[in-house]
Amino acid sequence: MNLKEKLDALQKKSQSFEGMIEAGTLLSAEQMAEFDTVVSEIESVNKQLEVAERSAKARASANAPANALPLPTATSPQAERKTLILRSAAGAKVDQWEGSTREEKATNAYGFGMWCLSLMGEDKIGALATKASEYCKSIGVLKAHFERDNESGGFFVPDQFVNTIIDLRNQYGQFRQFAQVLPMSSDVATISRRSTGLSALWVGESASISESTMAWDQVRLVAKKLAAYAVLSSELSEDSVIDLANYLAQEMAYQMAYQEDLAGFTGDGTSTFGGIIGATAKLKGLSATIANIAGLRVGTGNAYSELTLADFRSVIGRCPSYARRNAAWFVHPVLYFETMVGLAESAGGTTTTELINGTRRDMFMGYPVNLIEVMPSVEANSQVCALFGDLRSAAILGNRRGITVSRSEHVRFVNDDLVLKATARLDINVHSTGNASATASQRVPGPIVGLITAAA
Repeated sequence: MNLKEKLDALQKKSQSFEGMIEAGTLLSAEQMAEFDTVVSEIESVNKQLEVAERSAKARASANAPANALPLPTATSPQAERKTLILRSAAGAKVDQWEGSTREEKATNAYGFGMWCLSLMGEDKIGALATKASEYCKSIGVLKAHFERDNESGGFFVPDQFVNTIIDLRNQYGQFRQFAQVLPMSSDVATISRRSTGLSALWVGESASISESTMAWDQVRLVAKKLAAYAVLSSELSEDSVIDLANYLAQEMAYQMAYQEDLAGFTGDGTSTFGGIIGATAKLKGLSATIANIAGLRVGTGNAYSELTLADFRSVIGRCPSYARRNAAWFVHPVLYFETMVGLAESAGGTTTTELINGTRRDMFMGYPVNLIEVMPSVEANSQVCALFGDLRSAAILGNRRGITVSRSEHVRFVNDDLVLKATARLDINVHSTGNASATASQRVPGPIVGLITAAA
């Protein structure tokens, strides 16, 4: 068997493994070892063929016509890339990545992983960083690699990869799902909002019509930087690039979504929350006298076990009718399952089947329930423990720019770990929470209202 025949035989074996991986088959340890052996042998045969071809080219160069084409190589760069990708994709999850086929999804995942490795630098991971940079050049993301964001010291994630991170962030983040999300073309954005509308009055025949005017105010957004860190071991392998890509994308998306939720729902305006005042603090901050706040119902007691169905009914009643059309509850799972579900069960009318199977969508008093991990789970005095209403009408989340990724030099220096830092710039403004007044008839709740525990 000559070298070309041997190469053909090896490539057939490789293709059979590639077909299994593309079909989603999880290779066993023995099959993976055999696949690696086949790939190594293909590389060895290719090198021998290259030497033979160079020798043949040298012998033929003296007699070759001036326009002679170069001898074809044993395998194309595209074929080599496909082999690397499929080997990394064996047993890896790629469903979250963009693409119409498993191979396309794996290619995007592999590309993001290699792009991240290229940011590490040769001083950290040696030749693997160089190889990653060469791969990025070969797939055409070199330009994106050098689209630097000078302010954050990072590089904008290429378009073909950033959509996956954004999709994951949208899945993980509850506040982003329900608030109004707007792009910001500059660091500061001012959005007009109608505060009062025109008046319509009944008038008699030949009587003059009273003039009314529409009033507007403004919602201000100031972009703030949000950063997420992903810590990696310095022992990285090219065969685990897709697993690395999955970890980095999920970690960056989850951390950003968590901080957005924390600020949007519970932020108190301090630097811990990027200066953002969340929905619970906005409602409570309307007045030092809680009873004067239009959008807050003071609970029967200061403990969750003391809350009643009447408390929750009153919260719904405070929500304006225009907001109830798209309203939902926003509570911690502890409050929902231990208190709200308990109240519903105690009210009777629940069948055994309902108790066993539950419901496909968490509901309470006819409205959907969104379980928010950052909402309060431990009872306290004067605590806004539940929100209800249309968050889209009450809050705006402004996006200033895309996600950038950079290498952190100092976070885990002592541990000799590798750290990638992802940053984004955004702001949250909970702009409509109603008012507070000592006169009951002048209290006007906003599209988001809440339940607050008693002071003692």
